[in-house]
Amino acid sequence: MKLKTYDKVEKWGIVNLSLTDFEKEVKTYLTQIEKTLVEELNRYKDSFFYKPLLYAVKGGKRIRPLILVLSAKCVSDKHENPYPAAVAVELLHTESLIHDDIIDKETFRRGKTPFHVRYGEPAAILSSDFTLAAVLDILTRHYENKQILREIVYSTLRMCEGEMMDVKIRSQGNTLNWETYLNLVDKKTASLFFTAARIGAIIGGGKDFEIKALSSFGRFLGISYQIKDDLLDFEKGEKALEFLETLTGKSVDEKFLIKLKKSVEDYSRMAIESLKPLKESKAKKHLCNLARFSVLRKF
Repeated sequence: MKLKTYDKVEKWGIVNLSLTDFEKEVKTYLTQIEKTLVEELNRYKDSFFYKPLLYAVKGGKRIRPLILVLSAKCVSDKHENPYPAAVAVELLHTESLIHDDIIDKETFRRGKTPFHVRYGEPAAILSSDFTLAAVLDILTRHYENKQILREIVYSTLRMCEGEMMDVKIRSQGNTLNWETYLNLVDKKTASLFFTAARIGAIIGGGKDFEIKALSSFGRFLGISYQIKDDLLDFEKGEKALEFLETLTGKSVDEKFLIKLKKSVEDYSRMAIESLKPLKESKAKKHLCNLARFSVLRKF
């Protein structure tokens, strides 16, 4: 089904800003994220898991770690080093993808052979465990504030709950209502966006209202991002079709897809509005543009 044009670039205020321009603006942050990621993984050069983990992290968009770094900089220019925490968040995301692909029996994910297909399920399960341990190691080595570790634990619990919801919904084949769908998206995907922004604000030494504002930004952006992912998967004819049909109890029509597209816009707008209490800064501008690109992206 070919969709009608719904998104209007103009109303998002970035007519003169291409994705390439945005990437250039945040290139310094992304470069440092990659450098820190390599440094952390190089600690395990002598491990069996080293090369598989390099494969697992290859090609990621690094959106979650970018949110963490920008959130820290939204609060203050003088703060602890946010990059190790950013890498920890990216590794937790990587670990969740390995599990997700095993559960969904994926044979191909967005141009890449899934980890368990390349290395086998036993190695995939053990690599996930190893990655989670590496996440905890990074956080305990670099940060004394126990709240950062608690936030990661909370996010992991929520992500597991979301994955289990997904498993039950798919296995039972019941019609899924909108409220349950949003609850699933909130737990499975948005929880790590929420945590990335929240940890960034904590590292930045944010006041309560700043931590709250950035946490809300992360949550709303995460919801928008996942709904957009489901739409993109549907347009490519991937697994989201079956899942979206459980929302309607019938074949997905254009009217329902437009509802989803509007939800992507609404939650991205809510994310941007969440940042209003924060002072103006380049980092805040970058976060706003990141929310806008969540709507406009084609990948």
